[in-house]
Amino acid sequence: MDIENISIEDRIMELINTGIDLSGEEVYDQAFETHLQAVHLAEEVEGVINPDYYAYANAELAYVIRQSSGDREEAMDILHKTLEETRKAFIIEDIIERSFFGTARLEEEIGLVLRNFPKKDEKYEDLKQASNKMNEAVENYAHASMKPEQEIVDKETIEDHLFRCKGISAMIGLKLAGMSRTLERREYLMLAKNHANSEVFERKQRGEKSGFGYLNSLHTLGAVESEFAAESQTQYQIAKDHLEEAKELAQDLGYPRGENITNAIDFRLVWLEYRRDPSKIDQLGKRLDDIWPALVGTFDRNESIKGFFKDQMMELGENIGGPYRQRIIDLYKE
Repeated sequence: MDIENISIEDRIMELINTGIDLSGEEVYDQAFETHLQAVHLAEEVEGVINPDYYAYANAELAYVIRQSSGDREEAMDILHKTLEETRKAFIIEDIIERSFFGTARLEEEIGLVLRNFPKKDEKYEDLKQASNKMNEAVENYAHASMKPEQEIVDKETIEDHLFRCKGISAMIGLKLAGMSRTLERREYLMLAKNHANSEVFERKQRGEKSGFGYLNSLHTLGAVESEFAAESQTQYQIAKDHLEEAKELAQDLGYPRGENITNAIDFRLVWLEYRRDPSKIDQLGKRLDDIWPALVGTFDRNESIKGFFKDQMMELGENIGGPYRQRIIDLYKE
């Protein structure tokens, strides 16, 4: 594309898309700088172009921080300030037709930061807030999908985020279930299952059979179904089938994204066995040994995945005990 002859909006989107590609390859330093260029370019034409360009660029900048350093405060500072600025911009700049994608993307990212990096002494409150933010994001993505011609991205991109937010809500529900008493736990799990099934259904309705979004939805559904594995052999097998299908699709993505997802699913499969029968300590320890080097490699590359699995890793370590417990404690030492 000839930079001399493209609009400011197209140039910003080109930078954002390049940054997203670099993030997918885990070239985080370059991704950060590219998104920062998009932010600065959007700032230079503030009041002239749709504020969603600025919002989108900052949301992806925060995404890079979440994935690379896991610096909660830095990411949240960017997201909250940009969300406030974007809302004000749409009020002041009444000549600009209202759009919703940028606001939704900021809300989605806030929810993800809160989900993956809740404060130790405010974990339940942070997860509840993450759930609320994801609901707000779903609402705004739904608004955006009604009039995609007014948005800065196409309908397919809007729907992809809309569907994924339902899956993210399912995973937040899993974490809330893990902190809740019996009755409330069951309610969170059933809600999570509904969200996960909804994402898979909507992607199938759109004709998806492969790709990152579809495999991620299967991964989420399998993770939720794992919590029901002790109830019957059928429940266990359904969860295992969805996780293994997602793992097979992940291998088509290559390095590093496909490898990271494969390693994450391998841990999910260990967790599935733990949920099925936590008394099989020797078998669980052996399975953890088998995946440990690759899993730690993913954690070293991606702080977001490491943070997300912390609670389950710690619980598994406590259950298996011995050197496994200390190994996991050492892994998460700050």
